[in-house]
Amino acid sequence: MQQNLRNPHLKPGIKGNSSPTNHVMLATCWLAAGVILCGLFMTGQLLPVRLTICVLAAASVFAIASLQITALSIMTRLYILLYILPFAANLGYLFDRNFVWWQTPTNILLCQNHTLINEMLTMVLVGLCGLMTGIEWVAMSACQRLQTSSRSTADVPGYCTVMPLPVYGILLYLAYLCSWIYAPEESIFTAAYASADAGGGMYKDVGMNSSYLVSYLLLMLLVVDAEREAPRSSRRMLKLMSTLMVTAYIVVVLQLLRGDRECAGLLAALVMLYITSPSMEAARGRIQRGLVQFSRTLKIFIPLAVCVAAFIAMGSLRHSASQKSSEFSGVWNTLVEGATQNTWTAVALNNLGLCADYNYKTITYLYGQTYVDYFLSLPPGSITMAMGYERPLESNESNPSMWYHGLIAAGGMHPAVVPFRNFGIVGVLIILILEGAFICFCETYNENGTLASRLLYGAIATSCMLWFWYGDMNFIRTVMMWWIVYVMHYLTAFRPFRGYERPRVRPSSGQTSRPAIGQTQKKPATALT
Repeated sequence: MQQNLRNPHLKPGIKGNSSPTNHVMLATCWLAAGVILCGLFMTGQLLPVRLTICVLAAASVFAIASLQITALSIMTRLYILLYILPFAANLGYLFDRNFVWWQTPTNILLCQNHTLINEMLTMVLVGLCGLMTGIEWVAMSACQRLQTSSRSTADVPGYCTVMPLPVYGILLYLAYLCSWIYAPEESIFTAAYASADAGGGMYKDVGMNSSYLVSYLLLMLLVVDAEREAPRSSRRMLKLMSTLMVTAYIVVVLQLLRGDRECAGLLAALVMLYITSPSMEAARGRIQRGLVQFSRTLKIFIPLAVCVAAFIAMGSLRHSASQKSSEFSGVWNTLVEGATQNTWTAVALNNLGLCADYNYKTITYLYGQTYVDYFLSLPPGSITMAMGYERPLESNESNPSMWYHGLIAAGGMHPAVVPFRNFGIVGVLIILILEGAFICFCETYNENGTLASRLLYGAIATSCMLWFWYGDMNFIRTVMMWWIVYVMHYLTAFRPFRGYERPRVRPSSGQTSRPAIGQTQKKPATALT
């Protein structure tokens, strides 16, 4: 890798044009904007609806475009997009004052109440300010750490501990088994509306509601373990091919053909691991990391676009099947309906219901009880069922996803809802700061290239939609499983004679260099004896 002239110790994945000063300024501005918006929200002095929409759209575009954390900052950009996407349908208010983005009798009335819409969008804007504050704060700390550190990337030890093939095969079968347990019993060819909830699935009988998440984390572990093998080795190819074949079977047969789209996070994680994989760095040092990652993104653009189209089509199919309708209402009406009434738009209905409670003075603040219930609900269902213990989240009153389910909401949970219900608008700002800080930490931590960092990166990428669209409990379970599978690898891995070594930055004067990827250390020439 080419040495950064401004900072010889800068890691190759950190953008060289970012500085602590820039991140401090951005973090301060985002925090100040969040505090001002909190004050306006609590005093009721809100901006007009159309102006709020324009400010939210501009802030979202700026947030995504201004990120300078890693080469592409994929994870942080993805999470910002997932945070904002449920409210994209509200752009319709710019063209139609009486715009309605969810066609149910109750929601039609709520969507036409501009006060509620304004409060909802202001709440989202406060959360965005908090999210960006946490991201920029951690990015600032990472830059400071890099500039003040006396060690270079050449001092970071290489890693080559991998699992033996028998253990690898056992875990691969276990990953398949966990997905099979969660898979619906009927496919889209035999059921009108196939899903895990409608079609059955064995997970309910064995108390493993998160068995699919266990499967995904095991697949992440296997992929990360395979990339640690020596480049172009037979063991590496065997591991990768077997894992990809099992993953393809899980995604296509056990999920997509059975009306289940939980695998969207899995596919996103695999793509992100591929793009940021250090084991696929170019051997020539003149090629920068960002360009390499950008080229990988172009390679998978078409397959990724096909997958996105398939998921959208799957959503339309599920909606039509659930409504027992086979009529085609025209291209334009279909596009409008697809842009408004979809999976991510349904997530925003909880925000709308929460603002209705706030506006009508019927809201009951919980003052952190939900977060206590999260940890009281951590024991697996198989254990609690045997002990006769009812987890708090199993009741409708304590489960955030059931607060507005039925009359208003249709499923999903935006990350701003629980903080607001517990601590008000100030809680939205503070909690989202913490969440943004953690997301940015995962982004920068991944640049270390260690097993723990790569596995955490893949795990958080896997749970991206589950966390930001279906509730914090998915995030908590993901972190738990990340630690478990990491320990599992530590106990079962061994050090082969040859393994993958991280690419090294050209050392400064007085430092020794390490071999690049696919190269071996040349021994010094000696005289013949």
